[in-house]
Amino acid sequence: LATKMIILAIETSCDETSVAIIEGKGGLKNPSFEILSNIVLSQVKIHAHWGGVVPMMAKREHQKNLIPILKKALIKAELLKPTTVVGSQNRQRLSVLAILNREPELLEQFLKFIPTIKIPKIDVIAVTVGPGLEPALWVGVNFAKALATVWNKPIVAVNHMEGHIAAVLLGQNGGISNFQFPISKKIQNANSKNKNKMQFPAIALLVSGGHTEL
Repeated sequence: LATKMIILAIETSCDETSVAIIEGKGGLKNPSFEILSNIVLSQVKIHAHWGGVVPMMAKREHQKNLIPILKKALIKAELLKPTTVVGSQNRQRLSVLAILNREPELLEQFLKFIPTIKIPKIDVIAVTVGPGLEPALWVGVNFAKALATVWNKPIVAVNHMEGHIAAVLLGQNGGISNFQFPISKKIQNANSKNKNKMQFPAIALLVSGGHTEL
């Protein structure tokens, strides 16, 4: 297994547009993670008048926000490099048109920005595929598919409820570099320094929005 991996993550399951870039090191036996960038744009003010999130409005805002947020995330992670060689990406234009044909505003921004930058040094693209608002989810999924096509990168589908479980595995100080994932089957002493580490197998109760899972 790879001992180092850079992940570009895309989240559009509800009313927040987010792009993060994470570097993982150490493989499964001694994992550590560092957030290189994490850009989030909330739509709370836009939906406040309606008393809740309006799916089609959320979809529209995600289309507007994804490219600007991606640019900010790449800049912060020091992975944004301009290029003047656009021939190879232009050959994939028809594929991108097909993928983003239902996201016209995103498509326009995509074609203006993506061909002007070098393929960033990422290894995989992760994207939320559910649960969530279907119109909003599809914007992120199609964006990930378009990037994967142009950059020739694999996609990992992420269940956002499972993401809530993963968040519990973070160190108590919230630092992702202290990600605690016990691989050993040895039962740890409750009085040891590792008593805060989650033990597997485990049961998790998830209550989030309209989704409840055990």
